[in-house]
Amino acid sequence: MSFHAINKLSIVLVIIAVGIGCTNEENTRNEDLKNQYIFLKYSTNQDVTIHKFPILDYSQLQKDSQYHLKYIVDKSSYYINRSNDTVEYLLNTDTMIQSYILINSAKRENISLIAYEQYSINKNIYNVYKFQTKETELIDAGAEYLWVPKFGIIHIKSKHWLHISKLDFFIKNEYSDHLGLLFELIYNDINNTFI
Repeated sequence: MSFHAINKLSIVLVIIAVGIGCTNEENTRNEDLKNQYIFLKYSTNQDVTIHKFPILDYSQLQKDSQYHLKYIVDKSSYYINRSNDTVEYLLNTDTMIQSYILINSAKRENISLIAYEQYSINKNIYNVYKFQTKETELIDAGAEYLWVPKFGIIHIKSKHWLHISKLDFFIKNEYSDHLGLLFELIYNDINNTFI
């Protein structure tokens, strides 16, 4: 076998290994969940308004303490001249390494890990990480993000506006039940670590 043939075979094996490895909790691209996620954005300025943003595609890959999440979100019902946003998160569970968000491959915003908590639901352990943007005096800036490796980003809260985005499912199932219970545990946490 030639050197180039061995390299091509190695690349194919790596791709297959990554594809097989993407079935555990830490590396998720679960076809059962694809097109079932939706972000609900609650705006509570005067009246409560709910905007639905279907998640068209989602992937999550892990390397050491670093996770790369990628969402393609349909925002056509909210923005007049924009249909889809590609939002990428590079999250680090090591606080010494910078995390960030990249929107449409253009706008980068640094975020920091500020809290971590574990919750148990029906013998399943869910690790919940809280990230936030850098403190700023700009009125439109600043947000907090809750991330669970099993589900991805589950909660986004604006620091200056009365907006909360929350992950939900189109179809109710075991995952949506666990996510609902997880939200109850987080929102009722007496330590108020997250909210």
